[in-house]
Amino acid sequence: MADNNLFKPYEGDEDYIFVSYKHEDWKKVSSIISDLNERGYRIWYDEGLHGGQNFVDEIAQRIIKCRVFFSFLSKNYITSDYCVNELHYAFSQSKTVVPILLDNTKLPPEIDFRTVKINRLSLPKAGSKEKLVERLCDWDKEILDPCHDGSIHVPPVKPQKPKWLFLLIAAVVIALTVLGLFKAGIFGSGQKPSVPTEPAPTLSVSLTDEPTEQPVLPTPEPTAATVIVPTEKPASSAPVMTREELDAAAKKALSFLTGRLDESVPLSVYDPKGSDAEESGFIYDNAMAALTILTNTGGSANLRSKNVKKILDTLSSQISQEGFSASETKSKDFAAMAIALLKADKEEKSTAYVMTAQRILDQIIRERSSEAGGFYSDGVSESRSAADNLWLYSAFLMAGERTKNNSYQEAARSAETFIQSLRSEDGTYYLSGDTDTGIVSGEVQALAAVIMNDRTGIQRAAGNSVSSGGFSPDDKVHETGMEVSALMALAYKSLGMEDEAIPALSAVGQIQLNNGSIPEAENAITDGMGRHYSALPKTSVTAWFALAAAGINPFIY
Repeated sequence: MADNNLFKPYEGDEDYIFVSYKHEDWKKVSSIISDLNERGYRIWYDEGLHGGQNFVDEIAQRIIKCRVFFSFLSKNYITSDYCVNELHYAFSQSKTVVPILLDNTKLPPEIDFRTVKINRLSLPKAGSKEKLVERLCDWDKEILDPCHDGSIHVPPVKPQKPKWLFLLIAAVVIALTVLGLFKAGIFGSGQKPSVPTEPAPTLSVSLTDEPTEQPVLPTPEPTAATVIVPTEKPASSAPVMTREELDAAAKKALSFLTGRLDESVPLSVYDPKGSDAEESGFIYDNAMAALTILTNTGGSANLRSKNVKKILDTLSSQISQEGFSASETKSKDFAAMAIALLKADKEEKSTAYVMTAQRILDQIIRERSSEAGGFYSDGVSESRSAADNLWLYSAFLMAGERTKNNSYQEAARSAETFIQSLRSEDGTYYLSGDTDTGIVSGEVQALAAVIMNDRTGIQRAAGNSVSSGGFSPDDKVHETGMEVSALMALAYKSLGMEDEAIPALSAVGQIQLNNGSIPEAENAITDGMGRHYSALPKTSVTAWFALAAAGINPFIY
């Protein structure tokens, strides 16, 4: 299959690129990755398997350990169940996927949906292998650079010009120089040259088709109009937690979520032992608890099954009794519940869970669809928010994959179209909704990254970082919001930016209470949209922290 003289696949412990391809495409793929390897990138491909190893297990482990996943898509690739499974597994492990089209084959919906918002590269559009390699190297330096071994990039070899051309160019340069000196009155005027007595600098002549080097101009100072994101975050005033400390805090958070189900009352929003606060947001917080317990790898399967079943049965019963009578309940709350039900169905194979999820989503489509695209945030107002539509987009995709019902795929496209219409004019972030007031919401930018693998707003949201290492809910306040900080940490992890996630996780973990729960904020704050965050523990915040610390993306189906 492969050329035995090709470079040896990377076998070390540093970051590397995993190459997923169909063997029929090897000639094209090997040529591309050879150039990348010469440029210093660490690359692993399946020639690295050794005799006696289990092939499937080795591939899975290589995907788990890689930093970036190159998917060389083609007619051969998309018709291979094995290749498609590799791609889906990379998404399930929250890897940074780089889709590379080797031909003009139309992608199937399930791949098109997962990669449409990623910067897909195309060999036919690039026009040549060399240009594609250049674009790959520039794809996202922040993502790819950790896979580079630090050696000097080897540029593409350009054809050498004959020696006579060198002599001709040198002669022309000398002639022009002498002519210039005559015009300046240095030669032929009898005057002494008014130039330094030191030897003149040696002239450098290029042998390529590139223009001769131009003088370096001073770089203009950036203006307020050109600066979009601060180049540095504020220094953290709190020490960063170690990996071991974060793991221990995540286990405490998970223990809090599962332990409370042993009480005689249903899971609530706030810690009942810590306050008498009203238990609002019942659906969202319980759905987040169910998602966290279900997807977290800690504990036995029976424990997860028991607790998830208790939560979802309670929520399903509430929906059956009340339907959508709670018209002010946000669409994202119902979407979170539908996602939890669909995830539970995948584990438990419960038809009842799927039917309840369908009932929720069908009613959303009937009662909250907007003729202008997307879905209303609730059953009362006529406003549409980015957060609600991002949640619904994920729920519809999962339902469409589970039921093969085209109406869910159409609903997902409607939500996606609305979300994309919310890109800011300069393309650096997403607006909060169709009634946006110019406030940059960290939650929206983080959700877009986690749900759609879209990096559009992450840099802009990074400007909302505060001295604790966490993030404020938006750019109008400068206090740490714990849920948005956990969401930003998960977004960074989803994009392969592990180091950037640690300060945000630490900011959340350091205010964790002894029982494992985490408050909404260290001090009561109000964001730019008028939403209040108390210093009381909240189930959804605790859940997001547990997910982010473990690097688990609950939107992967």
